[in-house]
Amino acid sequence: MSRRLTRPTGTGKIAAEETMTLDPAAPVREDVPPVIGPAHALGTVLAELFEPAVHRVAVTEPPGGPLDAAAEAYGLRRYRIPPTPQGRLDVEQLLRLPVKGILLAADPLHGLDRLLDRFPGPVIVLAGPGAAPAPHERLVLLRQPPGGAARTGGA
Repeated sequence: MSRRLTRPTGTGKIAAEETMTLDPAAPVREDVPPVIGPAHALGTVLAELFEPAVHRVAVTEPPGGPLDAAAEAYGLRRYRIPPTPQGRLDVEQLLRLPVKGILLAADPLHGLDRLLDRFPGPVIVLAGPGAAPAPHERLVLLRQPPGGAARTGGA
């Protein structure tokens, strides 16, 4: 298949036209949705919601976990908030922080509903294949496939 592609210059004018031969697209299987890995999805979400070196986030996992590592790699200042001694989210502590978003590990999620009702920014949850929290307008749920390995599909 041939397709004519154009490249704009920075001035709004078209610099050149070229013809390129493209391989046919792979067939899309309707029964298998494309899945990207949680690290790629998390990076995409962070890039969409936050500005590096400007925004701060709360992280509820130990240092070096996937959420903490992604936030550090993206250049976000992080506040680490461990669970309470009872193993629940420390909602009151999370609400006191000067952060734009909250990154939660899958456990503990006790208190998530209360946090979502009171926190004005995005709450990103990296969860395993178990039960999912109820949908909410500020909740971004990233699911890990069973076994932690992600299929790649689509592009």
